[in-house]
Amino acid sequence: MNRMQKIAWVNLIGCFLVAMQIGFLAYLMLTPSKVKYLKAAAVLLPGILVLFIGYFCFILRKKQSPAEPDVDERDKLISIKAAQVALISLCILLYIATAIPILMFGIDGSLPLYMLPLINVSIFMIALTIYNATILILYGRGNKWETRH
Repeated sequence: MNRMQKIAWVNLIGCFLVAMQIGFLAYLMLTPSKVKYLKAAAVLLPGILVLFIGYFCFILRKKQSPAEPDVDERDKLISIKAAQVALISLCILLYIATAIPILMFGIDGSLPLYMLPLINVSIFMIALTIYNATILILYGRGNKWETRH
């Protein structure tokens, strides 16, 4: 597994953990619960995220062999292809994110202001997940994709 694949796995797992944490914090904000272990978990989840990031930063620095290059031509092609897929998906997601509120609330309706950052962060995390999943898919396919562009 090369460096780009490791980074893609770390980003996928990190996005999953952040999404879990945001969902859990939203649950705590929306429910009038005074249970102490839920609030303790709200403090524990960021700690788990920090440990995860620190552990994988250590793993990402380690190479399989000293002769292994950081980036080669295939890595660059895969990165460009994954960025193209992520950009197309980002355009589609932004279109959907503007169309759904119009369909839900109508043209004269209003959207609560706190929803805008949540929508933007969600779109960013989905696009990042698509980018990293595309990297892993293209590495898994080997040289088969190179004959089709």
